[in-house]
Amino acid sequence: MNGFETLKTMDIGEMYRKTHISAAELQAILAKRFENFNRAKALGFFKILEREYNLDLSELAAEYEAFYGAKNQDDQIFVVAKEEKNRAGKYLIVVLALIAVTLGGTFAHLTGNPQSSQNATRSASASNAVATPNPLVEEAKQTIAEPKVEETLAPIPIEPSAEERRQISAAMQFYVQPEGDLWIQITYLDTGQREQRTISSRYDFDPARDAEFLFGHGRFKLIYGSDTIEPQTNLRQRLRLSDGALTRIVAPVRNQPQETISAQEGTTQGGTN
Repeated sequence: MNGFETLKTMDIGEMYRKTHISAAELQAILAKRFENFNRAKALGFFKILEREYNLDLSELAAEYEAFYGAKNQDDQIFVVAKEEKNRAGKYLIVVLALIAVTLGGTFAHLTGNPQSSQNATRSASASNAVATPNPLVEEAKQTIAEPKVEETLAPIPIEPSAEERRQISAAMQFYVQPEGDLWIQITYLDTGQREQRTISSRYDFDPARDAEFLFGHGRFKLIYGSDTIEPQTNLRQRLRLSDGALTRIVAPVRNQPQETISAQEGTTQGGTN
């Protein structure tokens, strides 16, 4: 399995927290939607993923370079064709001006009109001025035509938007694996709706919806993102999921605080109420 195939098996929520690359951009990378990135951004993301997960993404980078080269060649052909068209138009204007000057000078010579001759001379001078390239203009054109050197920069970590948080939560795995029969009560915090069920095999929760969970005993394994929670007790367990943080609600003994089980804090195992 190469580096890219390994990358596709990873959890998007965990990848976001480790690399600070948004969920939408990670999904675009995994789908090879190269048109979503400029060269500096794409290569910068590849380097970050290689460094954080010790992967070889050279094949993915080569695919992007091939895509970028083909796109750049198409853009260059379009620009050259446009420049040739503009250049031909300028040459046509100069030729028409020279013809007009020649005809004007000939007419003035035949009619003996000195004023017409002076006008023809001025027109010739103006035509020469148009045909003579301006050094400042030529230097500006050359500067624009020169390819820009792109610098690969690591993305600046920013606070994710509400939509990005929703995408990250939706991409995370969140399920319980019981030992034997397990009674569960789920209370959704947005509506207050409550449902109960008894399970004996894996049951998946909605990671994008805040809720409070009551388990009939603690002989189960709960998977939340990259965390594994195993209370291993006969006592009831109560947990709350709110704003992406999973919290264990401890019985109010001597003002004992709640215990936060967050994906940012690593794996939590053991423990009783």
